[in-house]
Amino acid sequence: MSAVAGSARTVRWYRILADPGRLWVRYVPRSWPGPSEAWSDLARLRPGARQRFDVGPIAPPARLDAAPDAVWVPPVDSAYRGHREALIDSLRDGGLPYVDHRLAEEAPQAAQEELVLDLFGMLLRGGGEGFAALPAGAWALWPLIPGLTDSPERVESGLALLRGAGIRGVHGVALELDARQRRRFAEIGGEEVFAALFHGVQSSEREFARRVAGAGLEVFHPRPLPSASRPAANRRLAALLYRVGDLWRRLDRTRVQGEEILAAARRLDEVETDARRLVEEGNLDILDWLPSAARSLLREFVETGAPPELLCRLQREYLEAGD
Repeated sequence: MSAVAGSARTVRWYRILADPGRLWVRYVPRSWPGPSEAWSDLARLRPGARQRFDVGPIAPPARLDAAPDAVWVPPVDSAYRGHREALIDSLRDGGLPYVDHRLAEEAPQAAQEELVLDLFGMLLRGGGEGFAALPAGAWALWPLIPGLTDSPERVESGLALLRGAGIRGVHGVALELDARQRRRFAEIGGEEVFAALFHGVQSSEREFARRVAGAGLEVFHPRPLPSASRPAANRRLAALLYRVGDLWRRLDRTRVQGEEILAAARRLDEVETDARRLVEEGNLDILDWLPSAARSLLREFVETGAPPELLCRLQREYLEAGD
């Protein structure tokens, strides 16, 4: 699907694995006219870069799965906002799931379900002043940088302001920094930040999640799903397995079983057979590649309509005090 004409450059897309830690995005741009302001690159888990090039209308990914996963729409330079909005309109009209990732400074007055507000710039400027004006119901993205954005005092005060604004949930992501970025952020934060960046440890997403939960905000971002279809229903079941496998991995449990559950989630994403119906009819064994733990999880979820006890237990453990 051609997006541009003449000398304009096409935005090309590629696929990554669906991952709760990346807000479930699967289709990400290979290059992107990002803003000059600070923003978080969810695909690469690092501070976003500004790539300058001429771009025409931005087309959605040309090749999509039968039940497409979320398209990541990052922030853009102000000159490209019209193209970005046209892309979102195209995704919405096509019933395609997406993550509308915007700078918090550019938050709309009302939040859509897909909206995620990046707090990076506000945090670099001291954080907090603009939090109270953010739209209720949105999710916030909090980049974690040692000594600069992850101090307990800054996190607690910021989360209180976000809760007061009616923010639904906050997703913390530890960003990887190269030497140049470390020096830049050390200049912003001074000696204490320098020590944390060059001699400290990486920010703890788990500790941040505990503080988010303690502030009464949601921690686990829901998986964006396409419009109703049989494969989309499987994506909902796969999301359950992804979450269990991801928490299993974060809690350093038996690696083999966690990887088995994640592998089952990825395969279930691609299956067209309605797994929910198989459970209801007692025929889930047809999917003989599903490990026993995954089968038990799916059966419990479908039969009770509630999150399985194992998932609830892992979430509680992840959010409990202490490592």
